[in-house]
Amino acid sequence: MDSLNKMNLIFSNLEIVDSHCHYFNFAYADHDLRDTPTLSLNQVSKEDLRNTLAYMNMLNYLKVFLGVQGQEEDILSERKRRMQENYRQYVIDLLRDANIDTFIIDVGYMPAQVNAKAFEELVPAKVYYVYRIETVVDEIWERKLTFRQAEDKFYETLEEAFATPHLVAIKELIGYRTGLNIKQVNRTSLTKDVPNEKQFRDYFFLCAVEKSLKKGYPIQVHTGFGESNIDISNNNPLLLKGFLEDPKYREARIILLHGSYPYSFEAGYLANVYPNVYLDLSAMNVFGPPYVFRSGINNVFQFCPFNKAMHGSDGELIPDTHWLGAKVAKKELSLLFSTYVKDGLFNEDYAVKAAKMILSETARILYHLS
Repeated sequence: MDSLNKMNLIFSNLEIVDSHCHYFNFAYADHDLRDTPTLSLNQVSKEDLRNTLAYMNMLNYLKVFLGVQGQEEDILSERKRRMQENYRQYVIDLLRDANIDTFIIDVGYMPAQVNAKAFEELVPAKVYYVYRIETVVDEIWERKLTFRQAEDKFYETLEEAFATPHLVAIKELIGYRTGLNIKQVNRTSLTKDVPNEKQFRDYFFLCAVEKSLKKGYPIQVHTGFGESNIDISNNNPLLLKGFLEDPKYREARIILLHGSYPYSFEAGYLANVYPNVYLDLSAMNVFGPPYVFRSGINNVFQFCPFNKAMHGSDGELIPDTHWLGAKVAKKELSLLFSTYVKDGLFNEDYAVKAAKMILSETARILYHLS
């Protein structure tokens, strides 16, 4: 495995567990590919989008996959032809090319309106699910229920979620709402006063953690960058330190999503010093050029144990995003690990072992996948 090409070849054959993603369409839809590699919720012009490195990167990967010799229009035309001709076969070809074995789907965000049965019948892969806590917390906050009504609704909905077949985790999106600086909230004060939103969300965040801990479910927590409506400064994972130091939550398995980019060094540090902290590497490998993922994993692994990081794509709407996330992850891990081998930090056998842990094995263990 002296050459980079040889290492890429070995990595390309490794199985993928996509530990954080969303549904994609179960039938062909005429979706403009230029709208895909962006996190903006604003009306960005098509010309701006097609001149981003993220879009160019996706085109280049598709060019190889589709075997097209031409440029942008030729790539888009061939992709459309194959999807219209046999959409399911196109999906199968993508998943086989990236060797995607398993999806763990966050059903709280559904850009593609797909029911579980239709999706499971479409994909030649195992499918598991994550329940997003904000599905109920947003509802009870917006409805301005009394605190006791809100608490009843929260626990009732959570119990229903835990009964979902193939549920393997819950997810917290509090970073999008009031930030990651979670504080203990006195329940008595909430029953007497009209709570502010941060107190309200902090309280139910901790309730969800306690309930999930009792049920044995890991907790995914959004950290770092996201769509354009997020305040990234409130999403530095170091803001979770007070929560992580609390003895009540030391057994809760916490997964920091998206490598916490641009706070990837901080995320790796937390995974190093707290036994119950893990992280996933999603979104960096789809919604930015390879340099973003390269920077992220380089900083993550300054401290993060290799068996505590997991692959994810955060792919959505079209199957190409899930495929692209896997392809980028394998290539960029091989580049980084080749440097480690060259520098004598570990040998070639361990490089493959570490890649397997990141791409599939740790997720199978952490989420108790059969």
